[in-house]
Amino acid sequence: MGKILVVEDNLELNETLKEFLEFSNFEVVSVFDGEEAVVKSYENHFDIIILDVKLPKLNGFQVATKIREFSNIPIIFLTSLDDEKDIEKGFISGGDDYLTKPFSLKELKFRIEAILRRVYHNHKIVKIDNF
Repeated sequence: MGKILVVEDNLELNETLKEFLEFSNFEVVSVFDGEEAVVKSYENHFDIIILDVKLPKLNGFQVATKIREFSNIPIIFLTSLDDEKDIEKGFISGGDDYLTKPFSLKELKFRIEAILRRVYHNHKIVKIDNF
């Protein structure tokens, strides 16, 4: 269905996202810091990036800005920062969507699918009920 880069430094949440997205038929690569996210996104083709803001080495806003120097890959921020200024920063730095924690896994999936449909025009929705 698509290849996703998950950038989340919380090991448990990273694993939950990976399992859920793989269950939803996505191929997932996980990284845990901002520098690694930039390198992976430069060296590989991903269809979308799920990006936390509070990361070691480079924060998510810095990561998005650097990625925008070489790619238009869709980016969804997934973060606990819910202040309007942070949301604005997310979009200004190159984000396509911004979802605050806590969040619904199904809502994240819907947002991913909506962006993929818009950007790639051939993405199919897969219904999941048992996760």
